[in-house]
Amino acid sequence: MKIFENLTEEELDLLGPLFSVDNIKAKTQVIAEGDLSDAFYIIRTGHFTVNKGVNQAFITMLGPKDYFGEASLFHNVRRTANVTASEECQLLILHRNKFQQFLLSYPMAANRILFQMLKELFFRLDQTSNELQASRGSSHLAENAIHTLLR
Repeated sequence: MKIFENLTEEELDLLGPLFSVDNIKAKTQVIAEGDLSDAFYIIRTGHFTVNKGVNQAFITMLGPKDYFGEASLFHNVRRTANVTASEECQLLILHRNKFQQFLLSYPMAANRILFQMLKELFFRLDQTSNELQASRGSSHLAENAIHTLLR
């Protein structure tokens, strides 16, 4: 998993026991948009749908080794989307207090984790910017086509 890929075997052995395991039934909502949480989730098995807003706009589908809720490891933040199990799933769950204690106890591991999280954050930001630019470009093209047709 990318977020922990730079940890040593020893650090992984120390971090592993901090996770709990939860079996999730199909159609169970694990995260509700707007809720506060202190947990980070890694999908061990199964798939989850991510939706947002009143109309439940589809955002993405997550599967094994994907993760969500990483912002909650650092502060009380409201969830930005709904995450619902599409089938029976198993999650690994890490709570903020355990993670922060690990970071304080193992500063070199903390540096590697935080660096990897920043890389992932910047990758997602770049990807979102490109998607936004592409969607604006297509709507701009559509507007130009409409203006051309109306002349």
